[in-house]
Amino acid sequence: MILIVEDDSVIARNLEDGLQRHGHSTAHCRTGHQALDFMGRESPEVVLLDITLPDMTGFEILERLRRRGD
Repeated sequence: MILIVEDDSVIARNLEDGLQRHGHSTAHCRTGHQALDFMGRESPEVVLLDITLPDMTGFEILERLRRRGD
C-alpha cells in the first residue's frame, strides 16, 4: 500500500487515480497527525509525503517516524 500525505485534495486524487490505475492500493491522509496515527496502525510500503501540511512539515513527520523507529 502507498500512503499519500497531501492536504490538497486535487493533487491527492490525481496521485491516487494514477497509482490505482497501475494496480497499487492507496490510502490518503490530509494532515501530519492523521499520517502519524495511520502509520501507528498500518505499515505502508511507500509514503508520498507533502512538505507543507497545515499542522506540521513533512520533515517533522519524517523526524518523528525516525525517533519512533518506523
